[in-house]
Amino acid sequence: IKSARNLHRIIEDGQGEAADLQTLGAIYALQSSDYVTARDYIGQALELAQYSKNKVLEVDTWLEFGLALEGLQDYEKACNAFEQMRAIQKKTKYQRGSLDAEAGLARCLVQEGKLPEAQQKIEIVFNQLALANEAWPVKYPAHLYLSAHHIFSQVGDPQKATNALDRGHTWLQRRSEKINDLEWRASFLENIADHQKLTKLVTHHAKATTAN
Repeated sequence: IKSARNLHRIIEDGQGEAADLQTLGAIYALQSSDYVTARDYIGQALELAQYSKNKVLEVDTWLEFGLALEGLQDYEKACNAFEQMRAIQKKTKYQRGSLDAEAGLARCLVQEGKLPEAQQKIEIVFNQLALANEAWPVKYPAHLYLSAHHIFSQVGDPQKATNALDRGHTWLQRRSEKINDLEWRASFLENIADHQKLTKLVTHHAKATTAN
């Protein structure tokens, strides 16, 4: 990806370079939770995306930027990123990642202490996730399931929190079964932070249920 970025820079392809920077940032965030590096790469990508006036690229980059900022616990800027993304989407037909952004805004409401509003928003996202068949409006399904689990736990609804884990685990298993190469399948399950966290939570919940 870094080689591709250098090539795009040489030929002055700003949109291509922005996409490369966005991907690099996402990799650092997803694989190693290095949100500082992720923020820096994605911040550069955002500047290029805005300059290019490519709204699709800008939408995707705002989402990644918001997630990186959230990872750094810079919630005010993260919430602004999600709001910027949704504002653009409401003016366009490009809706990829819309549920991810709405879940991000629900997490923002939690940070603001607005738990009833957060619950209402995440329930809408959770229901739409099933209707969308976890496809186009969703970029990071595991993160959405974890968000739903966290918020339902925060508002004291253990049944819905458990349901979020169960559905997330089902999605993870079905998705991994589509990967024929065993090494790639293991990497999918073990080398992505959200997938690791989801698996650990499911295992912990199963042990706690058995103990009771």
